[in-house]
Amino acid sequence: MEYKAGYELALQTIKEIPDITAMAGTNDMVALGIRDALVITAL
Repeated sequence: MEYKAGYELALQTIKEIPDITAMAGTNDMVALGIRDALVITAL
């Protein structure tokens, strides 16, 4: 659940703020979801 939350929230954030320069996760699983969303969107 944490991975999915990080992933989905990161995708939403990237859509809303395309020039974002940093994101932080509250734990490793959230951070991995964020990382994968960034990789998918090639940021």
